[in-house]
Amino acid sequence: MSSTAARFLRGSQGVERAARAGLYGKGFLYVVLGLLAGQVALQGGGDEASQSGAIDAVAEGPFGTMLLGVLVLGLAAYALWRLAQVVIGPVGTSSVPDPILRLSFLLRALFYGALAFLGAKTLVGSGGSSGGSDQEQELTARVLGLPFGVPLVVAVGVVIGAVGLYQFKTALSRDFMDAVRPGAMSVDERRWFERAGVAGHLARGVTYLLVGGFLVRAALQFDPEEGVGLGAALSELAKAPHGTVMLLVVAGGLVLYGGYCLVLGRYARVAEVS
Repeated sequence: MSSTAARFLRGSQGVERAARAGLYGKGFLYVVLGLLAGQVALQGGGDEASQSGAIDAVAEGPFGTMLLGVLVLGLAAYALWRLAQVVIGPVGTSSVPDPILRLSFLLRALFYGALAFLGAKTLVGSGGSSGGSDQEQELTARVLGLPFGVPLVVAVGVVIGAVGLYQFKTALSRDFMDAVRPGAMSVDERRWFERAGVAGHLARGVTYLLVGGFLVRAALQFDPEEGVGLGAALSELAKAPHGTVMLLVVAGGLVLYGGYCLVLGRYARVAEVS
């Protein structure tokens, strides 16, 4: 698109509203996801502790139809906002090159758009149980069966793992604080927001590394039945030595990340949220 379109979107109130609604929706999703991960740690299971499982949990809970409708709108708004950022491009300084940032915006738009579509199908009763883990294994099996499927799956796993490492970098550098409007919070509020952001990004880093690692393992073993996806990764973590404690820590971090997104939706300079 032209630079004129980029300038129009950059100054659009609609884009800002979509961004804030999207951050609220993403925050809600991660709070539910963290609670499900905590349930896995304490009660076993695992497939339900995924983004698709969180959609099912919302649908089946109290006021499920209303809350799922709100979640679907939030996820759709988040996808539209990230799609607009593909055109707008990054604002402010970043250590990540412009093309990579735009690609990350596009991938996030596609991912959260797919989640919104899945939620909408569940909402109207045509989706049933999302079966996220089975779908992920089926997709992995199909890709592994393609020419060059194994290196492709390995590459995807490595990229996901690299995203996890970037989450660690974001947590340790506190770069996410740059997007908060100056003076929007009191000193104490800013301190607690920063702590939640650090813990949340660390927890996301762990989950991305786990998912990426399981994808690489499935490819190298040429075993599409190997557990892949977030639900399988958290389930395996729970089975590891001291896994219950580690998974509870990750679950708490995911809940905190959800809270961080909810607060960010209120106080962020959304143009600078990467």
